[in-house]
Amino acid sequence: MFFFGILLIVNRSQCPHFSLIPHSNLLEANSKIPRNQFIESTLRELRLVLTQLGLSKDRTNGGHEIWSKEGLCRPVTFQTHKDPVPELVIKNIIRDVNVTRDQFLEILEEI
Repeated sequence: MFFFGILLIVNRSQCPHFSLIPHSNLLEANSKIPRNQFIESTLRELRLVLTQLGLSKDRTNGGHEIWSKEGLCRPVTFQTHKDPVPELVIKNIIRDVNVTRDQFLEILEEI
């Protein structure tokens, strides 16, 4: 009997914040912000937030910017021709950088 499926291998020592919990649950856990509140950010604001979080711009590849920080599992990539940045992209960045939605919004409000 054969089983065809997806095998996901994760080395937790390299990426301790990785979880198999859907990212929407991670974003809403312990959040003081209502779930239905839209996260809106311009490219300029997103770049400032990433800088505040300690990331630095590595390179630009076509229409994408690649940002990284030591200790992240993978670099943060987003399109530079979509302004404002789509909410799904922001949610993915929040998950990848391992901050809460509240922390992201607090930094965004300070700018």
